[in-house]
Amino acid sequence: MHLPRHDQWTACTSDGLYRPDGRYLRLPPELRRLDCGPPLRFHDDMTAVEVIAVLELLAAPGMEPVVDGGWAVDAVLGRQTRNHGDLDLCLDGDQVDGAIHLLGKRGYAVTEDGRPTRVELRSRGGLGPQVDIHPLLFDLDGNGIQDLGKGSSFTYAATGLAGAGIVGGRQVRCLTPELQLACHRGYEPDEDDYDDVLALTALLGVEPMPPFDR
Repeated sequence: MHLPRHDQWTACTSDGLYRPDGRYLRLPPELRRLDCGPPLRFHDDMTAVEVIAVLELLAAPGMEPVVDGGWAVDAVLGRQTRNHGDLDLCLDGDQVDGAIHLLGKRGYAVTEDGRPTRVELRSRGGLGPQVDIHPLLFDLDGNGIQDLGKGSSFTYAATGLAGAGIVGGRQVRCLTPELQLACHRGYEPDEDDYDDVLALTALLGVEPMPPFDR
C-alpha cells in the first residue's frame, strides 16, 4: 500500500489547510483505512457517567442545557459509538455565569472564554474532561441564536432544540437529528464529522449531503 511521505503530509498541513477550529482536514484515503487505535488525548474522555452528572448539576437550579456535538449524535442513536473528548451544551446566555459557578464546584475551570460564541471548561487542572458551552440568545419564538462573531450567527430552531435521546440509559434533552445535520454545514469536516453525519443520515433514511457523500 502506498502512503504519502511524511514530508508531503507535513507540507499539506502547514499551508493553512485546517478547519476553522484548528483541527486538521480529513486524512487521505490511504491513511483513513489504517487502524491506529483510539485517538491520542492529553485529557480524560467525557464519559456517559460524567455527562449525566454535569446535566443533573446544571438542571438542579432550573437550567435547561441541550446536548450538542458528538454526544448528541450518540444520544439520538441510543448508544455510544465512540469515545468523546468533550460535552457540547447549548445554554441560555444569561445562565452561562451560573453554569460556570456550578461546574466550578465539580472541579471545572474556564480554559477559554470565547464569549459570545463559546466557553470551554476543563477539570483536574486541564487534565480532566471538557465541557464546551454555546451561549444562545433566545427570541420570542424560542429560537436560539449563537453569535459567531464578525457579524455572523447561527440559529438553532426551537423545534431542533426540543430533541430527546439516551445517554447512559438516561433520557436527555438534545438537538434533533435534523438540526444536528444542519450544524455540520459550513466548515471543513474531520473524521468524526464524517462518521457522525453518516450515522445521522442512516437514522433519518436520507442521503448524505456534500462533502459527506464521498
